[in-house]
Amino acid sequence: AIGELAQVAGIGMRPWIDDLCPILMDMLQDSSSLAKREVALWTFGQLVENTGFVIEPYYQYPNLLDILFNFLKSEQTPGIRREVIRVLGLLGALDPHKHKVRK
Repeated sequence: AIGELAQVAGIGMRPWIDDLCPILMDMLQDSSSLAKREVALWTFGQLVENTGFVIEPYYQYPNLLDILFNFLKSEQTPGIRREVIRVLGLLGALDPHKHKVRK
């Protein structure tokens, strides 16, 4: 529902990103439920795409890149892998040196 709301509200969702992202990050790391992780991934992608919340998530959540790469390593389902690549593309490129220094 949050992802669909982001599609409709767009940038109007920005005030709630700081509240939603920690919840989505926890859901992305929940290894007990693939369905929960898949929904969190799609929702995160919708928030990023529709609010313009790019690059910043890498800095606010330093383990985000590792979480997304672990999805690619562990998931064999083509749909989930495609969604991870889409989210990585939506988040945008980041300077690898700066990312390494901040970690």
